Amino acid sequence: MQEEIVQVSRQARSGKDWDPKYVYVDLGTDFRRQHALAFPNAKTASITFSTSSWALEHLLNFGGSAYLPKELIKPHLKDKSLRLVKDAPVFTRTLYLVWREASEMLFPWITDDYFK
Repeated sequence: MQEEIVQVSRQARSGKDWDPKYVYVDLGTDFRRQHALAFPNAKTASITFSTSSWALEHLLNFGGSAYLPKELIKPHLKDKSLRLVKDAPVFTRTLYLVWREASEMLFPWITDDYFK
C-alpha cells in the first residue's frame, strides 16, 4: 500500500521559499532519500521529529511547516487548520503490515479483501 507524504503549513505559503520554522520529520530511509533529492541545497531544520503525530502537534501549537502523511492530516486540511504547501513535491512511501498467522483470529478484519 502506498501512502502520500505532503508538506503542510498553518499559513498559506509556497514550497519554493525556505520556511525558517520548517520541521523535519524522519519518515524512514526512502523518505530521507526522496527529500534529499528534492531539496539538495536545503538548510538544516532547527527541529526534527521521528514521529508524525508529535510533529503534527508541534505544527498545530507553534506553526511552521512539515512533511506529514496525508491520511494523518486530512481532518486538519478539511477544517483549514493546516494547508497544503503550494508547489511542494509530494513523496510516497510503502506501508507494510506484518502479523503472525496464529494471531489472525484476534484481528478478523485483516483479510486479503481488506487491502484491495
